[in-house]
Amino acid sequence: MTELTTRYLTKRKNELKATRSAWEPHWKDCQKFILPISARFLEEKVSGRNFNAIIDNTGTVASRVLASGLMSGLTSPARPWFKLVHPNSELAALKHIKAWSEEVTERMRFVFRSSNLYQVLPSMYRELGVYGTAACLPIADEQKVIRFRQFSVGEYYIGAGAKRTVDTLYRHYSRTVKQLVEEFGYNEVSNRTRRMYDKENFEQTIMINHLIEPNLGRNFARNDNKNMAFISVYWEDGGDQNKHLRQSGFETFKPLVPRWDLMVGDDYGYGPATEALGDVKQLQHQQKFKGLAIEKKVNPPLTADAAMRGDIISNAPNSVTYLPASNNPNAHGIKSQYEKNVDISHLSLDIQEVQNRIDTAFYKDLFLMITSDTSAGRATATEIAEKHQEKLLMLGPVLQRFNDELLKPIISRTFEEMINNDFIPEVPEELQGQEITVEFISLLAQAQEIVGIGGIERLVGFAGNLAQFKPEVLDVLDGDAAVKEYSEMLGAPTSLIKTKEDVAALRQGRAEQQQMQQMAEMAPAMAQGAQAAKTLTETDTAGLVDKINGGV
Repeated sequence: MTELTTRYLTKRKNELKATRSAWEPHWKDCQKFILPISARFLEEKVSGRNFNAIIDNTGTVASRVLASGLMSGLTSPARPWFKLVHPNSELAALKHIKAWSEEVTERMRFVFRSSNLYQVLPSMYRELGVYGTAACLPIADEQKVIRFRQFSVGEYYIGAGAKRTVDTLYRHYSRTVKQLVEEFGYNEVSNRTRRMYDKENFEQTIMINHLIEPNLGRNFARNDNKNMAFISVYWEDGGDQNKHLRQSGFETFKPLVPRWDLMVGDDYGYGPATEALGDVKQLQHQQKFKGLAIEKKVNPPLTADAAMRGDIISNAPNSVTYLPASNNPNAHGIKSQYEKNVDISHLSLDIQEVQNRIDTAFYKDLFLMITSDTSAGRATATEIAEKHQEKLLMLGPVLQRFNDELLKPIISRTFEEMINNDFIPEVPEELQGQEITVEFISLLAQAQEIVGIGGIERLVGFAGNLAQFKPEVLDVLDGDAAVKEYSEMLGAPTSLIKTKEDVAALRQGRAEQQQMQQMAEMAPAMAQGAQAAKTLTETDTAGLVDKINGGV
């Protein structure tokens, strides 16, 4: 196991800090001009931040629409956005397996609604759009099963492994003396903190460090929490030498660190704000100049005769200023310096173009459609796919990264805590030791699927048209498979699709019914034939033969 000395921890902190330092100037600009309420590395106190740099809030509003759109489109609490399924379709189609998966899914939705997940996600989406990176830590909760602690950009550092997935997180945050003792215990804090606590300096702030990283020197022969795949250690700034507030470990990397997009070799991601930042800055300058131009129009600089110096002059509306008579033929009293109005139409047009570019960078029209009502009610996945197919294709890699780095880990961590809290129904025997996968059925996930669903519709339509001339062509299509695939793409509830057993029983019953109906329709003819046979047997066939022979 790695020896977690103060020297080693300080070294790791400085290494991670050096890597992040290249991103900080960009983040500071994003915070200054787009989202001043975020970021914890700039100012320790919110009151010390600059909220006056934003003259035009187009970027701020666009980032809020993006966050709201992602929340509504990916993880809306008002509608199902995921379901747990078994990757084996035949096994997943079994009635009791299906019922178990639906029950677990519904319980997990209840856990999400009870936790703070739906309060944390909008903030994470917004930081993803502005800074390209977000982070939070799932924490076990005895009452709520799980809760999530979000971190703002600037209060954490990250590092990635060989596969470029985040496997290291360092946090630097503050706690009061009272909070520190409550969280870690009186005996675990430093001597300095104990002295402040004894003197009742409860509100004095202490800076805390928290590092989670791979345990490269773990002892596999020992199964304690200090020899797990990842180490977790807390310590105070300026605390006792080599003394830790808490040291533990995890078998998996617990923090969630999604990135919007990623360049090769980078640990931190970048978001739409990176592309829009230049326009956002330009917009502030343009709006400033526009304001100056308008001010000069409504309150222009004036010129007056030198002889009027010291006279009382009023600029109030409807006021009258009386001037002394002048024998100077060149005297003109008071007038504006400008003989014509200042034309700002070109500036206004350019401002509108810049605003449109910012909105486009943040996918505002797409996400605004998701969050707002349409004439037919809420926007459907089909409407979104039809109107914004190009943008959905561009968002495809981003949404896939969200699934891999945020949504799937959320579900996985929650599933683990539900097991620990005995909140999972008894697992069917067929699923023992089996993998359970996640299928996303959110509005955006469905819209992504619908972009490709037209292939099924075109194929079925083509086959239907061709069948008018060659009916046997329908033998090529598997209707059951087409309906199942179409249903999955639409994200329809699994309860709407019957199991293979139910379908087989239904078709067998229908075949038997059709057979009975055919027999019922044939019954009169069969009865008539039986009567004829009976009549024939009762006829004096010998006499008839004699007559026939005699006739011959």
